[in-house]
Amino acid sequence: RSRRQRQMCIRDRVILDFSISRYKTSEIPLLFKHLKKLQEFFRDKKIILLADRYYGSAELFRYCEMHNIKYLVRAKKNFFKHYIEKHEGEKDFNVNIKLDKAWIRRIKNDKVRKSIDEDPKMDIRVVRGTYTYNEKNKKKDREVTVETQYFTNLDEGFDIADIIDLYHHERWNVENAYDVLKNSLNIEQYNTHNPIGIINETMAVSYTHLRAHETVLDL
Repeated sequence: RSRRQRQMCIRDRVILDFSISRYKTSEIPLLFKHLKKLQEFFRDKKIILLADRYYGSAELFRYCEMHNIKYLVRAKKNFFKHYIEKHEGEKDFNVNIKLDKAWIRRIKNDKVRKSIDEDPKMDIRVVRGTYTYNEKNKKKDREVTVETQYFTNLDEGFDIADIIDLYHHERWNVENAYDVLKNSLNIEQYNTHNPIGIINETMAVSYTHLRAHETVLDL
């Protein structure tokens, strides 16, 4: 068994980087490896990192601040709970976090740990809202409304509606692209157990998808 992780561009619907590792490898260290490999590509570009709730961490947020990356991460309900519960009823607010020594010791990235050790305070924007989607099943479709919460360092130029639209609607480009990669191009079906072979097959399928997408745009 293995863990495969991809970084995708929501605008162009392409895979920026891909990795394969042991199944028990944590998602966040893998994400750091992707971001490090993409540093040169990101240079002088405005970047917004969209990530699911499993990626929310002070370590990631400080890393983004250190590298001038904007982030928008769906929040786990229990994360920063004691800070957030003071803002009951508020939809858009900031929490001022101070990481203690025990928390800092758990940080795995050496440069991030040093940065937080020197300055353990963090200011994180929290946004609450709802979004609605259609859930499809065999009998009938139904409309579902979900209450959500996000961590971000986007400024007030992005209001609540902008953030929900960016996370759930713009991000849907990735979901649609991966649906094509998985169900039409069989990106998860491999002809080898060799890690290098898996990466090569993944990139070949991704390149085919990219060229097909460019052809459609040209039409």
